[in-house]
Amino acid sequence: MPASRRVLAAALLLALAAPESVLADYRAYARGQEAAADGDWAEVEQEMQQALAANPDPKVRVKLYGQRFAPYVPQYYLGLAAYRQNDCATAMRWFGDAAAAPVIAQVPEFRGVADAARGDCNAKLAANKPVTDKPPPATPDRPGTDKPTPDKPVVQVPPVTNKPTPPVATPDKPVVVPTPSTPAVPAALQTALQQWLAGRYRDVVAGGTSGLQGKALAHLHLLRASAYFAQSEIDPANAAALRASAAQEVRNARRVQAAIVPDAGFHSPRFRAFFAATR
Repeated sequence: MPASRRVLAAALLLALAAPESVLADYRAYARGQEAAADGDWAEVEQEMQQALAANPDPKVRVKLYGQRFAPYVPQYYLGLAAYRQNDCATAMRWFGDAAAAPVIAQVPEFRGVADAARGDCNAKLAANKPVTDKPPPATPDRPGTDKPTPDKPVVQVPPVTNKPTPPVATPDKPVVVPTPSTPAVPAALQTALQQWLAGRYRDVVAGGTSGLQGKALAHLHLLRASAYFAQSEIDPANAAALRASAAQEVRNARRVQAAIVPDAGFHSPRFRAFFAATR
């Protein structure tokens, strides 16, 4: 075969192989998301490391396959897996990864989980920090200094510390005790998000909405609407009923938070168009 034809054939093979390699990368990522929804953190680490090796560049939104869109941040899931396994040092390293941190900050659900994990880990790492302060060396006696005698005992002077004096309550100035901060994303919403990212749409809508209110409840209704809509696209026989359920969840989300809109970096264009058209 002439050299020019060999070069052309090689280029064609590479062109045909490239989409499959990218798809395989995203499949590993999708498997890792599903493992995260199941709480299988060892599997999460294995799949996300495979995805990271194939494509280390995080993105706010990618098309994994079909009509499934999601943020691509394997570093986030590696940090989450480490945190769930009580490895705070590794979790902090992955959440603070230079390439991943800006993308995590743009995905509200990821940012909320990462911030809560950082706060918890900072407290744990601070509590386990070893004491390194050493007492000052003894000062040798100098001529002319007083030494203790039976009739002249040494007066013990309490050490000076820099600890702040605790506030004292008065009738006109009560002491305000700070309350511990709560995670930015409630557990029910976090679970629904993980199920949605893993493509487990039936599990998303099977869960209840009790215990949530305000913005968190609105976003849960939005996830449920998106899950119903996704099911309608893969189950044509029941598409009408599923679309009706999706439309009701859109109305529920707007009833709780009138200004809510699907994130363009998180939801597919088709669902965003459906959301906009629903009244």
